Amino acid sequence: MRAKDGSWRWILGRGSAVSRDALGKAILTVGTHVDITDRKKMEDKIIKAKEEWEDTFDAITEILFIHDKDHKIIRANRAYEQIAGMPFSEFIGKPYNSIFPGQTGLMNYAQRLWILANLR
Repeated sequence: MRAKDGSWRWILGRGSAVSRDALGKAILTVGTHVDITDRKKMEDKIIKAKEEWEDTFDAITEILFIHDKDHKIIRANRAYEQIAGMPFSEFIGKPYNSIFPGQTGLMNYAQRLWILANLR
């Protein structure tokens, strides 16, 4: 919506018919308009920050991954994808030791990745 000062504002509008005639046509409606411009600006900043973080994470040439408490991979960078030799969709959500079987712990796993990365 255009404001009096000429700027554009995000408006959340909600309304409903509270009374209808015999044919179902609304004869009385109520509603609200709420200015959500500040919220939309913050959402845009969050989206931009997320995209910048992802770009930076993927640009790092060292292997990086993030796992949850059950050691399931929730995010990995492009270098990890290349070393694993499979697309993200195949290892996201899987325990990290299932990607390189035979590794018994995080340290062995990390050592294996370091070796693979340095063989390039």
